[in-house]
Amino acid sequence: MAIGKHIIRLLLLITAFSLPLHLFAGTACADERKAELIVDATNGKILYQKYAGETRYPASLTKMMTLYLVFDALKTGKLAMGQMLAVSEKAAEISPLKLGLKAGSRVSVEDVVLGMIVLSANDAAVVAAEALGGSEWQFAKQMTLTARKLGMNNTVFKNASGLPDDEQITTAYDLAILAMAIQRNHPEYYPLFSRTGFIFKGRRIKGHNRVLQHYRGAEGLKTGFIRASGYNLVTTARRNGFSLIGVVMGGDSIQSRDDKMIVLMNQGFNTLYANKHSDNPTYSAHNFGAPQPIDRNNVTLQTGKDAVPSDDKSDADANSADPEKKSKIASQSKIEKTSYKKKTTIHKKKSVKKKHKKRKATKQTKPAAAKQKSVSNSKAPKTTPDSH
Repeated sequence: MAIGKHIIRLLLLITAFSLPLHLFAGTACADERKAELIVDATNGKILYQKYAGETRYPASLTKMMTLYLVFDALKTGKLAMGQMLAVSEKAAEISPLKLGLKAGSRVSVEDVVLGMIVLSANDAAVVAAEALGGSEWQFAKQMTLTARKLGMNNTVFKNASGLPDDEQITTAYDLAILAMAIQRNHPEYYPLFSRTGFIFKGRRIKGHNRVLQHYRGAEGLKTGFIRASGYNLVTTARRNGFSLIGVVMGGDSIQSRDDKMIVLMNQGFNTLYANKHSDNPTYSAHNFGAPQPIDRNNVTLQTGKDAVPSDDKSDADANSADPEKKSKIASQSKIEKTSYKKKTTIHKKKSVKKKHKKRKATKQTKPAAAKQKSVSNSKAPKTTPDSH
Protein backbone atom coordinates (compact mmCIF):
# COMPACT_ATOMS: atom_id res chain seq x y z
CA MET A 1 0.00 0.00 0.00
CA ALA A 2 2.80 2.42 0.90
CA ILE A 3 4.58 1.69 -2.39
CA GLY A 4 1.34 2.20 -4.31
CA LYS A 5 0.76 5.58 -2.69
CA HIS A 6 4.36 6.55 -3.40
CA ILE A 7 3.88 5.77 -7.10
CA ILE A 8 0.68 7.81 -7.18
CA ARG A 9 2.43 10.75 -5.57
CA LEU A 10 5.19 10.60 -8.15
CA LEU A 11 2.62 10.46 -10.93
CA LEU A 12 0.67 13.40 -9.54
CA LEU A 13 3.66 15.57 -8.60
CA ILE A 14 3.59 18.91 -10.39
CA THR A 15 4.08 22.55 -9.42
CA ALA A 16 3.40 25.79 -11.21
CA PHE A 17 7.09 26.62 -10.75
CA SER A 18 8.03 23.77 -13.08
CA LEU A 19 6.16 25.44 -15.93
CA PRO A 20 7.74 28.10 -18.18
CA LEU A 21 6.76 31.55 -16.89
CA HIS A 22 5.68 32.77 -20.33
CA LEU A 23 2.72 30.40 -20.19
CA PHE A 24 1.20 32.46 -17.41
CA ALA A 25 2.55 35.96 -18.08
CA GLY A 26 -0.05 38.64 -17.41
CA THR A 27 -2.85 36.25 -16.54
CA ALA A 28 -3.44 37.61 -13.04
CA CYS A 29 -4.58 40.96 -14.46
CA ALA A 30 -6.36 39.61 -17.55
CA ASP A 31 -8.50 36.92 -15.89
CA GLU A 32 -7.78 37.04 -12.19
CA ARG A 33 -10.45 34.47 -11.26
CA LYS A 34 -10.57 32.18 -14.29
CA ALA A 35 -8.77 28.88 -14.83
CA GLU A 36 -9.51 25.80 -16.94
CA LEU A 37 -8.00 22.33 -17.10
CA ILE A 38 -8.84 18.99 -18.71
CA VAL A 39 -6.82 15.91 -17.74
CA ASP A 40 -6.79 12.30 -18.92
CA ALA A 41 -7.54 10.61 -15.59
CA THR A 42 -5.97 7.30 -16.63
CA ASN A 43 -2.45 8.68 -16.98
CA GLY A 44 -2.54 12.26 -15.69
CA LYS A 45 -1.73 13.82 -19.05
CA ILE A 46 -3.09 17.29 -19.67
CA LEU A 47 -5.27 17.72 -22.74
CA TYR A 48 -5.93 21.42 -22.23
CA GLN A 49 -5.06 24.15 -19.73
CA LYS A 50 -5.64 27.85 -19.33
CA TYR A 51 -4.23 29.70 -16.30
CA ALA A 52 -4.11 26.31 -14.55
CA GLY A 53 -1.00 27.20 -12.55
CA GLU A 54 -2.36 30.53 -11.29
CA THR A 55 -3.55 30.70 -7.67
CA ARG A 56 -7.29 31.03 -7.19
CA TYR A 57 -9.78 30.88 -4.32
CA PRO A 58 -11.20 27.33 -4.07
CA ALA A 59 -14.49 28.23 -2.32
CA SER A 60 -16.38 25.00 -1.53
CA LEU A 61 -13.96 22.92 -3.61
CA THR A 62 -12.08 23.05 -0.29
CA LYS A 63 -14.48 20.37 0.94
CA MET A 64 -12.83 17.88 -1.43
CA MET A 65 -9.81 17.88 0.90
CA THR A 66 -12.02 17.77 4.01
CA LEU A 67 -13.70 14.71 2.53
CA TYR A 68 -10.36 13.19 1.53
CA LEU A 69 -9.23 13.29 5.17
CA VAL A 70 -12.57 11.87 6.35
CA PHE A 71 -12.08 9.00 3.88
CA ASP A 72 -8.56 8.49 5.26
CA ALA A 73 -10.03 8.23 8.76
CA LEU A 74 -12.71 5.80 7.60
CA LYS A 75 -10.10 3.62 5.93
CA THR A 76 -7.88 3.48 9.02
CA GLY A 77 -10.79 2.89 11.39
CA LYS A 78 -10.49 6.23 13.18
CA LEU A 79 -14.06 6.93 12.04
CA ALA A 80 -17.02 4.75 11.06
CA MET A 81 -19.96 5.76 8.85
CA GLY A 82 -22.45 5.11 11.64
CA GLN A 83 -20.42 6.93 14.28
CA MET A 84 -22.09 9.96 15.86
CA LEU A 85 -20.16 13.25 16.01
CA ALA A 86 -20.78 16.20 18.33
CA VAL A 87 -22.05 19.49 16.91
CA SER A 88 -20.35 22.53 18.46
CA GLU A 89 -21.73 26.07 18.70
CA LYS A 90 -19.26 27.15 16.04
CA ALA A 91 -20.53 24.49 13.63
CA ALA A 92 -24.17 25.35 14.34
CA GLU A 93 -23.65 29.09 13.86
CA ILE A 94 -21.66 28.97 10.61
CA SER A 95 -23.01 30.66 7.49
CA PRO A 96 -25.21 28.84 4.95
CA LEU A 97 -25.33 26.59 3.08
CA LYS A 98 -25.84 24.13 5.92
CA LEU A 99 -27.83 21.16 7.17
CA GLY A 100 -29.16 23.20 10.09
CA LEU A 101 -27.37 21.22 12.79
CA LYS A 102 -28.14 22.28 16.38
CA ALA A 103 -25.43 22.96 18.95
CA GLY A 104 -25.17 20.08 21.42
CA SER A 105 -26.77 17.58 19.02
CA ARG A 106 -25.04 14.69 17.30
CA VAL A 107 -24.86 13.73 13.64
CA SER A 108 -23.61 10.60 11.89
CA VAL A 109 -20.43 10.55 9.83
CA GLU A 110 -22.52 9.38 6.87
CA ASP A 111 -24.77 12.45 7.07
CA VAL A 112 -21.71 14.69 7.44
CA VAL A 113 -20.16 13.17 4.31
CA LEU A 114 -23.34 13.34 2.22
CA GLY A 115 -24.09 16.82 3.55
CA MET A 116 -20.76 18.07 2.20
CA ILE A 117 -21.04 16.24 -1.13
CA VAL A 118 -24.69 16.89 -1.98
CA LEU A 119 -25.52 20.20 -0.28
CA SER A 120 -22.01 21.60 0.29
CA ALA A 121 -23.01 22.00 3.94
CA ASN A 122 -20.61 24.22 5.86
CA ASP A 123 -21.78 23.05 9.28
CA ALA A 124 -21.02 19.45 8.27
CA ALA A 125 -17.50 20.47 7.24
CA VAL A 126 -16.83 22.09 10.63
CA VAL A 127 -18.16 19.02 12.48
CA ALA A 128 -15.76 16.81 10.51
CA ALA A 129 -12.86 19.20 11.10
CA GLU A 130 -13.40 19.34 14.86
CA ALA A 131 -13.81 15.57 15.10
CA LEU A 132 -10.50 14.91 13.32
CA GLY A 133 -8.42 17.94 14.26
CA GLY A 134 -9.79 19.07 17.60
CA SER A 135 -10.41 22.49 16.08
CA GLU A 136 -11.02 23.73 12.55
CA TRP A 137 -7.77 25.71 12.66
CA GLN A 138 -5.73 22.60 13.55
CA PHE A 139 -7.57 20.56 10.95
CA ALA A 140 -6.75 23.15 8.28
CA LYS A 141 -3.07 22.60 9.03
CA GLN A 142 -3.59 18.86 8.46
CA MET A 143 -5.31 19.68 5.17
CA THR A 144 -2.35 21.73 3.95
CA LEU A 145 0.12 19.06 5.06
CA THR A 146 -1.84 16.40 3.17
CA ALA A 147 -1.91 18.66 0.12
CA ARG A 148 1.90 18.80 0.17
CA LYS A 149 2.13 15.01 0.46
CA LEU A 150 -0.06 14.65 -2.62
CA GLY A 151 2.03 17.14 -4.59
CA MET A 152 -0.38 20.07 -4.29
CA ASN A 153 2.43 22.54 -3.81
CA ASN A 154 0.48 25.74 -4.46
CA THR A 155 -2.43 25.13 -2.11
CA VAL A 156 -3.00 26.50 1.39
CA PHE A 157 -6.07 25.71 3.48
CA LYS A 158 -7.32 27.93 6.30
CA ASN A 159 -10.69 26.33 6.99
CA ALA A 160 -12.63 23.16 6.20
CA SER A 161 -15.59 24.69 4.39
CA GLY A 162 -14.17 27.07 1.80
CA LEU A 163 -15.78 30.18 3.26
CA PRO A 164 -13.85 33.38 2.43
CA ASP A 165 -10.25 33.67 3.61
CA ASP A 166 -7.69 35.68 1.64
CA GLU A 167 -4.94 33.17 2.47
CA GLN A 168 -6.88 30.09 1.33
CA ILE A 169 -5.67 29.44 -2.22
CA THR A 170 -5.19 26.68 -4.75
CA THR A 171 -4.72 26.11 -8.49
CA ALA A 172 -6.60 24.15 -11.12
CA TYR A 173 -3.60 21.79 -11.33
CA ASP A 174 -3.72 21.10 -7.59
CA LEU A 175 -7.46 20.44 -7.65
CA ALA A 176 -7.00 17.93 -10.48
CA ILE A 177 -4.32 16.21 -8.39
CA LEU A 178 -6.77 16.02 -5.48
CA ALA A 179 -9.56 14.64 -7.68
CA MET A 180 -7.25 11.94 -9.01
CA ALA A 181 -6.06 11.11 -5.48
CA ILE A 182 -9.67 10.64 -4.35
CA GLN A 183 -10.31 8.30 -7.28
CA ARG A 184 -7.18 6.23 -6.73
CA ASN A 185 -6.71 6.25 -2.96
CA HIS A 186 -10.38 5.99 -1.99
CA PRO A 187 -12.17 4.01 -4.72
CA GLU A 188 -14.67 2.66 -2.18
CA TYR A 189 -15.89 6.18 -1.30
CA TYR A 190 -15.41 7.94 -4.63
CA PRO A 191 -18.87 6.77 -5.95
CA LEU A 192 -20.51 8.88 -3.22
CA PHE A 193 -19.74 11.95 -5.34
CA SER A 194 -22.36 10.76 -7.83
CA ARG A 195 -25.15 11.23 -5.26
CA THR A 196 -27.68 13.90 -6.24
CA GLY A 197 -29.72 13.72 -3.03
CA PHE A 198 -30.22 12.02 0.33
CA ILE A 199 -32.68 11.91 3.23
CA PHE A 200 -31.73 13.83 6.36
CA LYS A 201 -34.07 13.80 9.37
CA GLY A 202 -37.04 12.96 7.19
CA ARG A 203 -36.45 15.60 4.54
CA ARG A 204 -35.04 15.25 1.07
CA ILE A 205 -31.79 17.13 0.53
CA LYS A 206 -31.23 17.85 -3.16
CA GLY A 207 -27.94 18.64 -4.84
CA HIS A 208 -27.27 21.53 -7.22
CA ASN A 209 -24.55 20.05 -9.44
CA ARG A 210 -26.34 20.35 -12.77
CA VAL A 211 -23.46 18.96 -14.83
CA LEU A 212 -23.59 15.79 -12.73
CA GLN A 213 -27.33 15.55 -13.28
CA HIS A 214 -27.39 16.24 -17.02
CA TYR A 215 -24.03 15.37 -18.59
CA ARG A 216 -23.80 11.79 -19.86
CA GLY A 217 -21.03 9.90 -18.10
CA ALA A 218 -20.51 12.45 -15.30
CA GLU A 219 -19.47 10.85 -11.98
CA GLY A 220 -19.00 13.87 -9.59
CA LEU A 221 -17.26 15.80 -7.91
CA LYS A 222 -17.85 19.30 -6.45
CA THR A 223 -19.18 22.81 -7.01
CA GLY A 224 -17.96 25.95 -5.27
CA PHE A 225 -18.78 29.64 -5.00
CA ILE A 226 -17.84 32.74 -3.06
CA ARG A 227 -17.93 36.27 -4.48
CA ALA A 228 -14.15 36.45 -4.65
CA SER A 229 -13.80 33.19 -6.58
CA GLY A 230 -16.71 33.22 -8.99
CA TYR A 231 -18.37 29.92 -9.86
CA ASN A 232 -16.05 26.90 -9.60
CA LEU A 233 -16.50 23.28 -10.62
CA VAL A 234 -14.48 20.06 -10.61
CA THR A 235 -16.03 17.28 -12.69
CA THR A 236 -15.05 13.70 -13.40
CA ALA A 237 -16.62 11.78 -16.27
CA ARG A 238 -16.24 8.44 -18.03
CA ARG A 239 -17.27 7.44 -21.55
CA ASN A 240 -16.44 4.43 -23.68
CA GLY A 241 -13.41 3.49 -21.60
CA PHE A 242 -12.07 7.05 -21.44
CA SER A 243 -11.92 9.01 -18.18
CA LEU A 244 -11.50 12.76 -17.70
CA ILE A 245 -11.03 15.25 -14.88
CA GLY A 246 -12.18 18.80 -15.59
CA VAL A 247 -11.64 21.99 -13.60
CA VAL A 248 -13.37 25.30 -14.35
CA MET A 249 -12.80 28.25 -12.01
CA GLY A 250 -14.07 31.83 -11.95
CA GLY A 251 -17.27 31.38 -13.94
CA ASP A 252 -19.46 34.49 -14.20
CA SER A 253 -22.60 32.45 -13.55
CA ILE A 254 -23.68 28.88 -12.87
CA GLN A 255 -24.86 28.58 -16.47
CA SER A 256 -21.64 29.87 -18.06
CA ARG A 257 -19.52 27.68 -15.78
CA ASP A 258 -21.54 24.57 -16.59
CA ASP A 259 -21.59 25.33 -20.32
CA LYS A 260 -17.81 25.78 -20.30
CA MET A 261 -17.31 22.45 -18.53
CA ILE A 262 -19.53 20.63 -21.03
CA VAL A 263 -17.67 22.12 -24.00
CA LEU A 264 -14.26 21.24 -22.52
CA MET A 265 -15.34 17.72 -21.59
CA ASN A 266 -16.71 17.08 -25.09
CA GLN A 267 -13.46 18.34 -26.62
CA GLY A 268 -11.48 16.18 -24.19
CA PHE A 269 -13.33 13.00 -25.10
CA ASN A 270 -13.01 13.80 -28.81
CA THR A 271 -9.26 14.29 -28.36
CA LEU A 272 -8.85 11.00 -26.50
CA TYR A 273 -10.79 9.14 -29.18
CA ALA A 274 -8.69 10.75 -31.92
CA ASN A 275 -5.48 9.93 -30.03
CA LYS A 276 -6.45 6.28 -29.83
CA HIS A 277 -6.49 6.13 -33.63
CA SER A 278 -3.45 8.35 -34.24
CA ASP A 279 0.28 7.71 -34.51
CA ASN A 280 0.91 11.19 -33.07
CA PRO A 281 -1.30 11.64 -29.97
CA THR A 282 -2.17 15.22 -29.03
CA TYR A 283 -1.37 16.21 -25.46
CA SER A 284 -0.42 19.41 -23.72
CA ALA A 285 3.32 19.88 -23.28
CA HIS A 286 3.01 19.29 -19.53
CA ASN A 287 1.41 16.47 -17.61
CA PHE A 288 1.30 15.09 -14.10
CA GLY A 289 4.41 13.05 -14.70
CA ALA A 290 7.89 14.48 -15.31
CA PRO A 291 7.78 18.03 -16.73
CA GLN A 292 8.64 18.21 -20.43
CA PRO A 293 9.79 21.14 -22.60
CA ILE A 294 7.19 22.76 -24.81
CA ASP A 295 7.20 21.44 -28.35
CA ARG A 296 6.01 24.40 -30.41
CA ASN A 297 5.60 22.16 -33.45
CA ASN A 298 3.14 19.95 -31.61
CA VAL A 299 -0.44 20.99 -32.30
CA THR A 300 -2.34 20.96 -29.00
CA LEU A 301 -5.36 22.60 -27.46
CA GLN A 302 -3.01 24.55 -25.20
CA THR A 303 -0.99 26.26 -27.95
CA GLY A 304 -4.08 27.42 -29.77
CA LYS A 305 -2.44 26.65 -33.12
CA ASP A 306 -5.31 24.41 -34.13
CA ALA A 307 -8.46 25.10 -32.17
CA VAL A 308 -10.69 22.11 -31.54
CA PRO A 309 -13.67 22.24 -33.93
CA SER A 310 -17.30 22.15 -32.83
CA ASP A 311 -18.47 18.99 -31.11
CA ASP A 312 -20.20 17.55 -34.17
CA LYS A 313 -17.20 18.17 -36.45
CA SER A 314 -14.80 16.70 -33.88
CA ASP A 315 -16.95 13.60 -33.61
CA ALA A 316 -17.02 13.26 -37.39
CA ASP A 317 -13.26 13.62 -37.73
CA ALA A 318 -12.54 11.22 -34.89
CA ASN A 319 -14.89 8.55 -36.16
CA SER A 320 -14.50 8.86 -39.94
CA ALA A 321 -13.21 5.29 -40.13
CA ASP A 322 -16.44 4.00 -38.57
CA PRO A 323 -19.58 5.59 -40.13
CA GLU A 324 -21.96 3.78 -37.75
CA LYS A 325 -20.09 4.93 -34.64
CA LYS A 326 -19.74 8.41 -36.16
CA SER A 327 -23.51 8.74 -36.58
CA LYS A 328 -24.26 7.37 -33.11
CA ILE A 329 -21.83 9.64 -31.25
CA ALA A 330 -22.83 12.75 -33.20
CA SER A 331 -26.52 12.07 -32.42
CA GLN A 332 -25.78 11.54 -28.73
CA SER A 333 -23.87 14.83 -28.61
CA LYS A 334 -26.78 16.75 -30.18
CA ILE A 335 -29.39 15.10 -27.93
CA GLU A 336 -27.29 15.76 -24.86
CA LYS A 337 -26.78 19.45 -25.60
CA THR A 338 -30.48 19.92 -26.54
CA SER A 339 -31.64 18.15 -23.36
CA TYR A 340 -29.36 20.23 -21.17
CA LYS A 341 -30.42 23.49 -22.81
CA LYS A 342 -34.13 22.61 -22.50
CA LYS A 343 -33.83 21.90 -18.79
CA THR A 344 -31.82 25.03 -18.04
CA THR A 345 -34.11 27.17 -20.24
CA ILE A 346 -37.20 25.93 -18.36
CA HIS A 347 -35.45 26.72 -15.08
CA LYS A 348 -34.53 30.18 -16.35
CA LYS A 349 -38.08 30.90 -17.62
CA LYS A 350 -39.59 29.99 -14.25
CA SER A 351 -37.07 32.24 -12.53
CA VAL A 352 -37.86 35.10 -14.93
CA LYS A 353 -41.62 34.73 -14.35
CA LYS A 354 -41.28 34.85 -10.58
CA LYS A 355 -38.95 37.83 -10.61
CA HIS A 356 -41.09 39.70 -13.17
CA LYS A 357 -44.28 39.26 -11.13
CA LYS A 358 -42.55 40.45 -7.99
CA ARG A 359 -41.16 43.54 -9.68
CA LYS A 360 -44.46 44.31 -11.42
CA ALA A 361 -46.24 44.36 -8.08
CA THR A 362 -43.75 46.77 -6.50
CA LYS A 363 -42.74 48.96 -9.43
CA GLN A 364 -44.66 49.76 -12.62
CA THR A 365 -42.06 51.92 -14.34
CA LYS A 366 -39.73 50.57 -17.00
CA PRO A 367 -41.22 47.03 -17.16
CA ALA A 368 -39.06 46.07 -20.13
CA ALA A 369 -35.87 46.97 -18.31
CA ALA A 370 -37.01 45.10 -15.21
CA LYS A 371 -37.73 42.00 -17.26
CA GLN A 372 -34.35 42.20 -18.95
CA LYS A 373 -32.65 42.40 -15.56
CA SER A 374 -34.53 39.36 -14.28
CA VAL A 375 -33.23 37.25 -17.14
CA SER A 376 -29.62 37.74 -16.07
CA ASN A 377 -28.32 35.24 -13.51
CA SER A 378 -24.68 36.25 -13.67
CA LYS A 379 -24.63 38.21 -10.41
CA ALA A 380 -23.67 36.47 -7.20
CA PRO A 381 -26.41 35.94 -4.58
CA LYS A 382 -26.22 38.59 -1.89
CA THR A 383 -27.52 36.55 1.01
CA THR A 384 -25.37 33.44 0.88
CA PRO A 385 -21.57 33.82 0.90
CA ASP A 386 -21.07 30.23 -0.24
CA SER A 387 -24.13 29.10 -2.16
CA HIS A 388 -22.84 26.52 -4.63
